[in-house]
Amino acid sequence: MQLKTPSSILCLGATLACLVPFCAPVFAHGFGERYDLPVPMHWVIVAACWIVAASFLITPFFKSKAPKSAAFFNLNLNASNKAFQAPALNSWRQRLGLWVSCALLLLTWGCAAFGIEDPLMNFAPTFIWIVWWLGVSFACMVLGNFWPQCDPWMGFYLFTTGLFQRLTSTKNFAHRKPVVTPFKQWPTGLGRWPACATLLIWCGLEIVYPIASMPHRLGVFIALYSIYMWLGMAYFGPAQWRAHADGFSLYFELLGQTRQMILNSTRSLFNTEPKQRQRTGSIPPQINSLKPAEAPLSTIALVIAMFTSVLFDGLHAGPVWLVFEKFSTHIPFLKHDVNGFFTGALGLVTLWAALLLVFTLICALTRRLFLLVPQYKRFQVQLNFSTIGLAYSFLACLLPIALAYLLAHNFSAFFIQGQNIIALASDPLGWGWNLLGTAHFYPDITLIDAKLTWYVATFSIVIGHVISVLMAHQVACYYSEQLHALSFNAMLEDPTLEYEVTTIKPWILNIPMTLVMIGFTALSLSIIAEPLTNTLSG
Repeated sequence: MQLKTPSSILCLGATLACLVPFCAPVFAHGFGERYDLPVPMHWVIVAACWIVAASFLITPFFKSKAPKSAAFFNLNLNASNKAFQAPALNSWRQRLGLWVSCALLLLTWGCAAFGIEDPLMNFAPTFIWIVWWLGVSFACMVLGNFWPQCDPWMGFYLFTTGLFQRLTSTKNFAHRKPVVTPFKQWPTGLGRWPACATLLIWCGLEIVYPIASMPHRLGVFIALYSIYMWLGMAYFGPAQWRAHADGFSLYFELLGQTRQMILNSTRSLFNTEPKQRQRTGSIPPQINSLKPAEAPLSTIALVIAMFTSVLFDGLHAGPVWLVFEKFSTHIPFLKHDVNGFFTGALGLVTLWAALLLVFTLICALTRRLFLLVPQYKRFQVQLNFSTIGLAYSFLACLLPIALAYLLAHNFSAFFIQGQNIIALASDPLGWGWNLLGTAHFYPDITLIDAKLTWYVATFSIVIGHVISVLMAHQVACYYSEQLHALSFNAMLEDPTLEYEVTTIKPWILNIPMTLVMIGFTALSLSIIAEPLTNTLSG
């Protein structure tokens, strides 16, 4: 088939995406000073969109090696949970890590429940929102997922169940061993919706319901969440529960897998070895249909929820949210929502559902591109996979974007507000103590300025989307190779049709995903990076 160059196809899409910045700007929270750009902000956004588009235009020139199987880009969310199928602690390092994390959980809950109500003087809010939530997230991005080794809820469960089983055993106490308890099987239809709901609720508590500024209510949440976790582990077992219902565990696991996936994709993308395709060797004759690994929709929704929270935080603080609030007054059950809690919850769910719908529609359009191959019309080659299955194949490509959003939105808060933990460690309850001699420590607010924050936000967003485009190219290369195998097998069945053997170029399959990446680049820069600047009107 002869198709036009991708430049002309992307031109319209990139131009439309670049119109997003001309909408009313929104402003993120937590930034007092601004950075004066030498050029208008919309110029920066247009340039960023074209950088993402250029990353797509150069992909046909890569001598990339297609992945051998779909497992190359499939997410394995059960890998870190297999070690916890039985309540056992195998090493002193694991026991020490869990003991320390359990002590920190008790300390944090005690400070929230019994400490001063001022969030700036209480240890719990800063430790939970900055040290734990942001600190562990950034550490998993760099070091990989280590959360299973320091999960306090898992630690309490293992300690209590192990002690109970030893005490109730009929053998000599010195030789008693924990017994694996039979657990209920996780319902297949439930998928990972509880984990997705956990992340969305956590986002709502941070942004919509001001739990971060009320330590006592934060303590209530810790207690309720702990009961929820322990009851779930006791009923379904720790492995099943962490793999389906523990939103925090899956969140850190996804962040930990992002680094390795980027490295694997980079090695494959820049492979310079010549392709060696043999007529009968490299094309398995048993391939007669395209069927990627199927995954429940809840897994896709979970990944979408990862960066929905960051985008919603920016939208909730800007003029766009005022328009949504005005619109929500026409909804009957929201007319008397004085505090805006229900309106905020509706906005969060609406944004999450909209992003999920956009991603699913893009994958549906990609699936339709397979029909461009003549074999589908003339030989009825099976297109044996659903839109959800194809979406799962492209799902890993969204992780670099989630990582970029996390870094862009929270870089300044982590390094500036995180310094408060030094003083709070000496007076965790806010009772005037000075246990470590650091109670009078004051953060250095000049450590990170608005200029550096803007550069980090802008570059991380652009680089994250570029990496996502290149990873999507790897997925497209895999399906292009599989498609060639299908047409080759069709030719083997009827040698007279050899001239019909064809495939589809990877860049064609990657067009819809690239267009949505360009749009996300413009949207995220408008929401996250633009509020940090005093832009020129020029």
